[in-house]
Amino acid sequence: AGPEPIFFSMNLKKKIGAIARKSNFLFSAVQSLRRMYFALCPVRGKDNRIIFEGGGIFYRVKKDIAGNGNTIFVGSGAQISNTLFYIRGNNHTIRLGEGSSCAGGSFWLEGENGRIEIGAGTSVVSAHLCVQEHDTEVVIGEDCMLSNNITIRTSDSHPMFDRENRRLNPAASVHIGNHVWICAKATVMKGVEVGDGAVIGYQSVITKDVPPHALAAGAPARVVRSEVHWTREALF
Repeated sequence: AGPEPIFFSMNLKKKIGAIARKSNFLFSAVQSLRRMYFALCPVRGKDNRIIFEGGGIFYRVKKDIAGNGNTIFVGSGAQISNTLFYIRGNNHTIRLGEGSSCAGGSFWLEGENGRIEIGAGTSVVSAHLCVQEHDTEVVIGEDCMLSNNITIRTSDSHPMFDRENRRLNPAASVHIGNHVWICAKATVMKGVEVGDGAVIGYQSVITKDVPPHALAAGAPARVVRSEVHWTREALF
């Protein structure tokens, strides 16, 4: 009758292990091809670089780059999906920290010498991170948690002047500390600094600095509570 087919002769544990090893190998291979495709797709300009510092997950990620000397760094283990990298201009930098994630939105840079940085372990459900005009940046620290439909921007996109033709709304950088929770549909405007451990409430519009470990809410937002602490623990 011959030997029993190998599939039926293995015990259940060995079967599961074999399937898992095969699946992990195929998954890793697919992700490597996706990262390679993202890096090699042509862009308009010279000396633009995309650097992967280790394995990670890329799914439905697009780039639209026109300019020179722009760089995208993707940290080890970063997970990016349903996201657009849009760059116009020169010498911009995007850096995604180790183990960070973004499940939707856009990284948007226009002008010269802009920067967007997301720290290690920070998670983004969906956000529009917009750096416009020269020499401005959006920097988000480590272990932050951004919910869906977040907007963070360094510019109003259009200038406004007084009677003496002095500009009233110059661009300014945004800095968000470590372990900051930004709730859904919040907007952080130009020139704002948010301290470590702070919480930004649902649909809030942040136009002024938020101290560390403060809860800010409203439109425009104000500090409604101090010395707050939060965790990633899900309550469901």
